[in-house]
Amino acid sequence: MDPKLDKTFFYQNILSKTENIYKYKGDTQIRIPSDTINSIMVIKLNLEKSIPNISSMAYFDKYTGKLLKIKPYESFSNGDKVRRLIYPIHTGSIYGYPTKILAFLVCLFAATLPITGLLIWLGRKKKK
Repeated sequence: MDPKLDKTFFYQNILSKTENIYKYKGDTQIRIPSDTINSIMVIKLNLEKSIPNISSMAYFDKYTGKLLKIKPYESFSNGDKVRRLIYPIHTGSIYGYPTKILAFLVCLFAATLPITGLLIWLGRKKKK
């Protein structure tokens, strides 16, 4: 058998096992370790939730494809959940377009503060 087809079947099998574990709609990523010690990590992003960046993980043996461990999002610690919220809050994508617009307006306001501060300062110098 062609080695490429064999690897394709191997990773397709891992993807189908992950789809059976996490049945929600979402994007899936496979992270292949560069060393011989670590396992293959499959991350599935949950697109059905209103908050982005919620994903669950499954770990598979690098050589056999056997499922080693599952880690659903619900099992993460509160610290991990807060850490995963930092990026959506930072980009304003936490609740979709309304928060993106709000983040844009806040950034626009923050960008004008140095300019208006300079104009006020220059205006005071002219009065003296």
